[in-house]
Amino acid sequence: MKRITTFIIFSFILFSYTDIFSQPLFKLHVYGGYNVPLSGLGGNSNFPLPDGSTDRFLFMESGFNAGADFKYFLGKKRNIGLLLNVAYNGYTTGDLQSGGVGIETDKLNDVRIGIGAEYDFLPLKKANPFIGIDLTGNFLSGKSTPDNGGTETNLHSASRFGLAVGAGVDIMINKSFGFVIGAKFDFMNLIGKQDTSATYTHGTEFPLWDKAVTLGGVSYNAINMMDVQFYGGVTFAFGEPKKMVKK
Repeated sequence: MKRITTFIIFSFILFSYTDIFSQPLFKLHVYGGYNVPLSGLGGNSNFPLPDGSTDRFLFMESGFNAGADFKYFLGKKRNIGLLLNVAYNGYTTGDLQSGGVGIETDKLNDVRIGIGAEYDFLPLKKANPFIGIDLTGNFLSGKSTPDNGGTETNLHSASRFGLAVGAGVDIMINKSFGFVIGAKFDFMNLIGKQDTSATYTHGTEFPLWDKAVTLGGVSYNAINMMDVQFYGGVTFAFGEPKKMVKK
């Protein structure tokens, strides 16, 4: 890990002090990476929760992402970009257990569409750090597979809306091609939480219940779905780049 960090820092310094380019009008990133589930999306592995507990989790242990974003840059310096992002995020619980006995394995699929903006700090340099914010739509599906050979059930399709903030670095090899690395923090269900406790059964299909609710005099907290998305990929740049300029 230390070697990778050293390489990234060295590459950033090297590219920051070499030839520079004009910022292109358009950029396309194609990427993939690893997701770390947080808060209610993750949780501990003590499943099911004891009676009377006020916290609920989806117990996802790990995830991955694959997607693309398209950016259009504004202004004379082209350091402010508008972006459209489409990504697939897949999560799994691993084998949920109770008392050392396996119960089930759950999987969650999230097709995430985001629109937003970013600010580029060094748009003329080969190594260009950026920060951004997206408004996201999360279109969710999934399934639960029992360990005992019981009937597999599916999560009823659900839509939630949220916010993602992130940062990264574009490292351009030439005026039209390069690499990108970055990370995003996603609040997946800020808007759209639902109380489906009355229909939360394991028939052939079950709903996502993520809104706070009081049942039998007990107040159950909302499930706040969050994750951190780490990614890396390639950059394609378009839009009348000028000649390379020597610093």
